[in-house]
Amino acid sequence: MAFSVRNLRPETTSTRIAAILATALFVVFATLAATAHHYGSGTAVDHHTLGWLQIHRHGWLTAVAVVVTHLGSPTAVSIATVIAALVIWRFTRSVRTAATVAVAVGSAFLLAAVAKWTVGEHRPPGDAQLVAESGWSFPSGHVTGTAALAGILTVVVAYRYRDWRRHAALLGTIAAVLSVAGSRLYLGDHWMVDVLAGVVLATAVVTIAAAVLHRADATAHSPRAVA
Repeated sequence: MAFSVRNLRPETTSTRIAAILATALFVVFATLAATAHHYGSGTAVDHHTLGWLQIHRHGWLTAVAVVVTHLGSPTAVSIATVIAALVIWRFTRSVRTAATVAVAVGSAFLLAAVAKWTVGEHRPPGDAQLVAESGWSFPSGHVTGTAALAGILTVVVAYRYRDWRRHAALLGTIAAVLSVAGSRLYLGDHWMVDVLAGVVLATAVVTIAAAVLHRADATAHSPRAVA
């Protein structure tokens, strides 16, 4: 009976749901990784997408894409993560929440780096790149970092507020991720599979981080913890 009651505890249930969702996302990521490794330099869909974007390039779009891609760079995201963690700690006095934000983004970057060397997918041809990039292509570090930071911040906002701010945070995250992903494709620095993988990987990491925050919060407010 004790085991059954424990299974019904909110923190236990949410952790299991998060584990299932994260596992499914990692399976999707692994499938994308296997595809990228198999083709080595983009699938037919990737090449078609790149070709379509090349013939639809315009001066003002290029300027916007360059700005967006720099804002979503690993360096910029890392700096933003440190600032976000400090701000969260300053206003909430929650070391756990601030640390979770930093660890989530750091973990996403680390997993992306490991995947790059493991998959070994080549980037689009140099003559297709408007901003020259080197190194392996899969997954997109820009997209992974942006999605991880925006995603975990949305989780933090959703936990603290039950009004329009949580919806605004979600919409902001979607806009940020789509903008950075679009800029990487438009500039010819990544294949479609790379940006998709970045979103999937970041979502998996954020799912785990959200479960950690929820479980810690639920445990702290449980009757046993209060007693």
